[in-house]
Amino acid sequence: MGSDITYVSTSEGHLYLSLITDAYSRKIIGWNISNKLEADSAVSAFEMALSQLSTDKAADLIHHSDRGIQYCCDKYISKLRSFSIQVSMTDNSDPL
Repeated sequence: MGSDITYVSTSEGHLYLSLITDAYSRKIIGWNISNKLEADSAVSAFEMALSQLSTDKAADLIHHSDRGIQYCCDKYISKLRSFSIQVSMTDNSDPL
């Protein structure tokens, strides 16, 4: 699974869209939209994605992200580790 955050421009300002993508099917399996760029939004998107998976499959997953603060924070990393999900992050902001 991969994660990313983008912004959506609205007439009232920017909103931040946190996305979790299934790398195999390339489908969005979790999302959250917020007016704040905080880890809670990324965690909510991740929890939505997890709700679609059986807990026995979570242990086989690899979660990939950039090194954004939302994905490096204790709250997010702890959530990944609580499901035994492997963590993968880019080097030097290179998405590949």
